[in-house]
Amino acid sequence: MVDLPPLVLWSVALIAGGGMAGAIKGGAAATRLASSVKTAGMGNPIVAVLETGMSVLLTVIALVLPLLALVIV
Repeated sequence: MVDLPPLVLWSVALIAGGGMAGAIKGGAAATRLASSVKTAGMGNPIVAVLETGMSVLLTVIALVLPLLALVIV
């Protein structure tokens, strides 16, 4: 790994994280818009439940995988 000054490292992390968050939020907004157009808003609760479920699932995976790696090693 390259030694970078902390200011550069954190700046790059903020830019990359902000870009990723923007892309994900844009995708979610596009999904909601498509659901609203195609189902006259009736599909939005299903989309909301799926979004929440995926968030919970990915959070659990992010917490469990490092612990699993410690057990395996």
